[in-house]
Amino acid sequence: MAIDTWGDKPKSQIDASTVDEEIDAKIDDHLADPDAHLEVGQSLQSHKASEIIDHLAKSIVEDKIDDLAISSRCITTDQIVGKDIRTATDVGSTVDGVKMVPTGIEMWQGGDKKVDIPISGDPIFKGNVKVNSLEYLKYTLNTYFESLDGFVKSSVNVYSSFGALSITPGTEANSWERLYSEGELQASLFCDYSKNPIFDTTVLLYFTGQFRAFIGSASSETGFGVCFKFTENYVYACWKDENDVIHTDQIHATPNEEYHRYRIEVESGVEVRWYIDGVLVVTKTWAQIGSISSINTIIGFYIKNLTVDEYAHLHSINALFQQDF
Repeated sequence: MAIDTWGDKPKSQIDASTVDEEIDAKIDDHLADPDAHLEVGQSLQSHKASEIIDHLAKSIVEDKIDDLAISSRCITTDQIVGKDIRTATDVGSTVDGVKMVPTGIEMWQGGDKKVDIPISGDPIFKGNVKVNSLEYLKYTLNTYFESLDGFVKSSVNVYSSFGALSITPGTEANSWERLYSEGELQASLFCDYSKNPIFDTTVLLYFTGQFRAFIGSASSETGFGVCFKFTENYVYACWKDENDVIHTDQIHATPNEEYHRYRIEVESGVEVRWYIDGVLVVTKTWAQIGSISSINTIIGFYIKNLTVDEYAHLHSINALFQQDF
């Protein structure tokens, strides 16, 4: 016996369309209706009116959001942490601009990092810095040797010209000259290694024979705390402990007839750092140092000619000393 299928029946006596065909047509009409489900109480109307439209996590991707579609007023006040934000793609040594990355803030121009604000350590700014006033957070002495008043100098072979210091020992063997400044008038201005002192100078050394020189908190070959020591062959990081034992750490061959910047930073209880031309060359922890001999000398230069009929010269164009108040 044949079994009748309801969906195959004609819609009516005057319409030969089957029931299934009519249902499909109604569904197509509904899918084509742009206003479907928008009446009050219907699903799309409720979805549109909801305070929160929920989707699966990460189901909305970047290409679904138009450029500038999200304005700053729409961004939450919550902190934005650990992101990479740049004014241009790949800002860095080959692309000018500013970037804020998890390691800090940088500004690059012409392949040079003009601003570097790391998440730890001190910021660095290159170029012109415009300020209304400067407030030093450390006791600061900064000289370009416009005058040697206040310094102790060994003889007339130590003199200043416009913006420069010249120290020239004689040609006799073991002749020496020096210039140094001490905080004798006020104890608080002594070089105090508990107050994180900094010494910075730019120096040129010229010599034809053997010589010995010291720059830093130094007034002689044995009167110093921390300094740079020079011979005709090497540069040394040098310090003397509280037992008057002299320590040296060889850095590299002595630069000849060129100005170089020499800097010493003492971080009390932590370490001492020696820099040449802005490059860290020696670090000694406080445990390695042990202790540093106390000394009144704030800024000092000493040079000695060891060879008869030879020459040794020291020239400096600036000297800086700082320490905590």
